[in-house]
Amino acid sequence: MITERFHREVVAEILTAGPFYPAEEYHQHYAKKNPVRYGMYAPAAGRDRQLRALWGDDAGKVSTATIPR
Repeated sequence: MITERFHREVVAEILTAGPFYPAEEYHQHYAKKNPVRYGMYAPAAGRDRQLRALWGDDAGKVSTATIPR
């Protein structure tokens, strides 16, 4: 459980979503359409590095086992 990982209660405020506007077509599937540019962008963005720092080997793993339906 997440509380075991952080040794304290973890909470998140649930807010009503605002308006949703779909992005223009050229933004859709960017990594597939522009693999070279995405390959240069992704490491510089630092997202994966930050996820690994926070979650270690669990970074990038997805599980829906604990998500209530």
